[in-house]
Order: sequence, then C-alpha cells, then structure tokens
Amino acid sequence: MELNKKQLELYVFLTAAFAAVFGFLFSRAVLSISTIILCANGFLWGDTRGKWQAFKQQPFLIGLTLLFFIPLISGLWSNDLGLWWFRCQQKIPLLVLPFSLVYIQQLKSKHIVQFHVLWIFTIFLGSLWSLSLYIGDPDQMIQLYKVSKVLPTWAENDHIRFTIAIIISILFALYMEQNNSLKGSAVKWIIRGISIWLIIFLHIISVKTGLIGLYLVILPVYGIHLWKKKKALSILLIFIALITLGLSVRMIPTLRERINYMIYDHNLWSNEKFTGTDSDSNRILSLKAGWEIWKNNFFAGVGYGDIRSDVDKWFDKNVPIVKSEQRFLPLNQWIFAGSTTGIVGVIIFSLIICLPFFNKKWTGTLTSLCFWIFMTILFTYESTIEDQRGVYLFSFMTLWWHLLININHHNKLS
Repeated sequence: MELNKKQLELYVFLTAAFAAVFGFLFSRAVLSISTIILCANGFLWGDTRGKWQAFKQQPFLIGLTLLFFIPLISGLWSNDLGLWWFRCQQKIPLLVLPFSLVYIQQLKSKHIVQFHVLWIFTIFLGSLWSLSLYIGDPDQMIQLYKVSKVLPTWAENDHIRFTIAIIISILFALYMEQNNSLKGSAVKWIIRGISIWLIIFLHIISVKTGLIGLYLVILPVYGIHLWKKKKALSILLIFIALITLGLSVRMIPTLRERINYMIYDHNLWSNEKFTGTDSDSNRILSLKAGWEIWKNNFFAGVGYGDIRSDVDKWFDKNVPIVKSEQRFLPLNQWIFAGSTTGIVGVIIFSLIICLPFFNKKWTGTLTSLCFWIFMTILFTYESTIEDQRGVYLFSFMTLWWHLLININHHNKLS
C-alpha cells in the first residue's frame, strides 16, 4: 500500500522521537540528529499553511519561540559572539519544534502508548544499571553521598536530567492509567510495578529534583484531586507518602547520607563558609553572581555571549577559592534570564511560564498540570533550558503534552 504524506509524517515523527530517547541517554550526536529530523518533519510533507494557521492561534506556542529570539537578540550586545551563537544553537528546537509539532494528524492512542512504554522501559533499565553499581560495591557508593555525589546514571551521568526523566516516566504511567490506555492486565500490572520501583529508586538515588517532583508535585496534585472525589482515599495517600518517606530515611543509607550532607552544606553556606567544593554552596554562589550581574545590567543584561566571563569575574573577585569547573552559571532560570537579557527577558519568560496555568486544556489534565508545575519549580533552582538535554526535555516534552491534551480535547468533542 502506498504511503501518503500524512502517514510519512507520522512514521518519520515516531522514528525520530524513538531515536531521541536513545540519544538523550547515550549519544548527543543521535539526540541532535533526531531533533533536527523532528524539526524538519513538520515542513516536509505539505500542509504548511494549515500548521501555520493553527500555530498562530496558540499564544503559548508563539511564546515558546520567544525563548529562542530573546537570546538571539542579545547578540547585539554580546562581545563573545562565538559563545553567544553556541548557546543560541542549543535553543533552535524552541524556535522550530512548536511549529513542527503543532499537530501530527495521524497520531493515535496506540502510538502514544508505544512511546510511553518505550520511555518507561528505557528509564527502568537505566535505573537497574545504576542499582547494579550500588549492589556491586555498596560501601563505595555510600561514600559518594558523603561528598555530594550520587549513583552514576545514564545520560552521561547527568543525574538531574535522568531523575527528570523518571518523573516523566511516572507521569506517563499515570496518564495511561487514567485513560485506560493499556490493554491486558499483564501489561498494566507490569507498568504499575515499574512505576512503584521508580518511586523507590528515587529514594535510593536521592537526587533532590526527583524527590521534589514526587513529594511537592505529583502526590499533592493527585491528593487534591482525590480529596474532591474520595476524601478517605486522599488521606490514605498522604499517610502512605509520609510513611514511605519516614521508612526510606531509616532504611536507605544513600538517602540518609544525602540528608546529612545537605544539612552539613546548609550550615556552611548559611554562615558564608565556602570551601569551593560543596555543590549546594556553589549553587548559592551562582545565584549571588547572577543577581549581582543582573543588578549592574538591569535593563539588557550582559548578553548570552558574555555571561560566562562575567560570572568568572564575579567569582575571581568574591570567592576565588572555587575552581573554574565548579563555577556554575546562575542556577535559576529567571536570574539567568535577567543576567543575560535584562528585565524584558524576565518578563517575557514569566509570561510564557504562566500561560498554561490559564489554559483549561492544560489545567484540565492532571498529568500535564503536574508536568508544568514540576518544570516551573525546576526553573527556580536549575537553568534547565541552557544545555542540550535540558532543551530537549523541556521543548519536546512540553509539546508532547500539548499534543496529548489537544487529542484528548478533540476526542471529548467527538
């Protein structure tokens, strides 16, 4: 049977989306190629006019593209144009993907399930790999947690991005549960079992990002949802969560050591005793550096090309003990925006972040709401969209949820 253009668009999209999962975990080159294909796919098979009309009618998608244009314009006042363009290149998916993924006409429920299951199983295998290292030498792994390190992970040991992927896996499982997408009790219970394991693994790896996503986003949002329908069940959920957290602290050595280190590090930076090697302390210093740079360049910032040199100058002047490789750029997306593009960049970024909270399609789907709340919280202590994997997770996953909620909305109207 001859494939039509709509089918080709779907198959290329699915192939690139599946490949991007592999690229996210194992290969930056594959991730780049997959993202380029995802971007180009929206232009290849016709219906460009229809996509353009749909794109123009959605302020949120237009807003996402501004996350590329604002850094681009900052090249006018950046001295280091090489670094400026490097950072702009990383954000190209924010420019093109909102148009390319405004809709995929033949995307069906079975394709959504396929992608979700692939993501969940792949992240599950990654968690088992990390666990195998712990089982192989538990004493050495526990020692890592005493010096602000955690279990090695896939995604080039980027444990923050990997735990973001775990939270997304749990949300995918919840989405399929709510929509009754999984056919057959065996598959359904396998996915449930993996989800429970990933929750346990979040406590073993003890990365703050994962635990924040679980305890400050997923459990509260679903607790509130259950409270409106079944108060007794919501109380039970809260009780189980508290018991789980309490038992985890007592029974999981890595979590216990992580908490001990956080208390130790907090005592240091709260008394401004910086050693230059403590991660949380260096995070606080990155915020101080970014805030100082923004205050001195309030209206326009220093530009994306000069943020690195200005941060280094601040550290050289104030905390020279911190080595160059441990000098973080401002780890807060608002402060990063202010220090690079000034108050205009901060206002535009804030407006974009607020848009889904005023969209009934987004707020009407619990999993999409959880995802967006999680990303918003994440922006307060991470400059998530300033590296390749972060841009992929934010841009593709945001647009993936956008596709899902529009498909659900269309199905309800049908």
